[in-house]
Amino acid sequence: MEMKLFPVSLELWVITSIERIAEYVQRRYNGRCRIRLGRLDDLEGELEVARDIYNRSLATLPIFTPERKEEWRRMALTIRPLLDPELAPFVEIDGVAVGFGLALPDINQALWHCNGLRAPWEYLKLWWYSRHLPGVSFKIMALLPEYREQGLDALIYNHIAQVCFRRGYRWVDMSLTGDDNPMTNKLAQRSGAVVDKRYRLYELVLE
Repeated sequence: MEMKLFPVSLELWVITSIERIAEYVQRRYNGRCRIRLGRLDDLEGELEVARDIYNRSLATLPIFTPERKEEWRRMALTIRPLLDPELAPFVEIDGVAVGFGLALPDINQALWHCNGLRAPWEYLKLWWYSRHLPGVSFKIMALLPEYREQGLDALIYNHIAQVCFRRGYRWVDMSLTGDDNPMTNKLAQRSGAVVDKRYRLYELVLE
């Protein structure tokens, strides 16, 4: 079973314990860790850094298949128009990236008004409604296994929350997380998130 989670509001997220954890982590690492923004002017290089972190972070899962360079790049180019450096931060230790997060403006909120973009004027409607999107969709949070449970993920969550709050977004869709991912679910709920939808997976043995 999988759950879809999203915070009640960005204001609640910003003032929860996530912000306090992020401040504690900064003090604990005594200047050795920092958040840096994604470098879209070096997209190819950033993609390789992110892919390496992503593959290594999920390598412990029994059914995980590593992302290949070509497929990873294809997916990135698909969402390239939505990429925002401030919503694609990396967390670094001693100048080396050990984790990253990715959030995207929820373009679906605009597409709902566009009737499948089947006519030229529907693209004008897409432009109009995409100017003031109400929320963002949090897609990825990946951290190298050796740096887990040290609060570094809170730096990423807090950074994205602060950016969204400053820009006037009202909510963040935390996307899908599995029941077998208790740390992420616990962190989301401590941030004020609630369950929006549940998805169940069923298996059928074919003779």
